[in-house]
Amino acid sequence: MTAFGKLIRTTAFRLTLVYLFLFALFAASLLGYFAWNTRRLITEQIATTVNAETGELSDIFGRRGLRGLVFNIENRALRPGANLYLVGGLTSRTQPTIARWCMSPNSAAVFAC
Repeated sequence: MTAFGKLIRTTAFRLTLVYLFLFALFAASLLGYFAWNTRRLITEQIATTVNAETGELSDIFGRRGLRGLVFNIENRALRPGANLYLVGGLTSRTQPTIARWCMSPNSAAVFAC
């Protein structure tokens, strides 16, 4: 019998392997939980921000009309770190593309449609 064979048969070696396996299992579980929770939190924050901004712009459109909306969007777009805005009408050529983005279940981004 070799030295490695004798080592494998010892209780201390087997307990060490069991503890190592349990540690790896719990570490992977904890890492997975943190990744899942972080993704959920970021997605929730993005959706909340987009919905709030969409509500503000809708309110501005209701009070000031299209000119007021475009003026407000131009002011927002000039700010540092501004978001990307798109103003289109019912006959806009981009409407089918936006509809596909909003309806895509595999979309990585959040769109308020």
